Amino acid sequence: TRTRRQGGRPPDRPADHAQGTAARYNRDLQEDKSGLFDTTEVLIGTLHVLARALLTARVDGDRARAMVDNDPFILATDYADYLTRKGVPFREAHGIIGGLVRICEDRGISLSDLTLSELRSGHNAFDADAVKMTTETALATRDLPGGTAPGQVRAALEDAKQRLGLQEAPPPEPPDPPAPETGPSRAARRAAARAAAKDEKRRQARK
Repeated sequence: TRTRRQGGRPPDRPADHAQGTAARYNRDLQEDKSGLFDTTEVLIGTLHVLARALLTARVDGDRARAMVDNDPFILATDYADYLTRKGVPFREAHGIIGGLVRICEDRGISLSDLTLSELRSGHNAFDADAVKMTTETALATRDLPGGTAPGQVRAALEDAKQRLGLQEAPPPEPPDPPAPETGPSRAARRAAARAAAKDEKRRQARK
């Protein structure tokens, strides 16, 4: 309840406090921080509760899959997204899929049971790949960072494990080998320096 109350609180406007305020009234600028402090307090408390809940949380995969399979319209948004990828504005696609859902409700079937001709009765942008859409194909279309495609989920889990120290990070890459020397070798440079020092001593002795 408190989170909802704080979330609906209108934000303070720092400009209302700062405009025309002299330097000696800087303490008045504390008023614009109340929203930040309240949000931080609620967020920290929520994270503590969530962390303890996740320690004992268990996901019943079979039940979750059954709930997905038994929902005839769980892919309604995915059908709308399909049309948007074909160039149909989402506001229009939403209405089209709503009409198809009403047809399915009247016939007692799911969206995946519609034939291509029935889908095209809503819009001609539907192609054969929209027929018999499954949860797997819907998830696979969201193959981008942070998406729900299986590969992206696995990558996010591995990244989280590394950041939380739940597994060893991969070994660092070996340093690049030193570039080969193109000029005189170190020994040759030392010999040349010794020879130059001897020549200098001889010149000093002759003086």
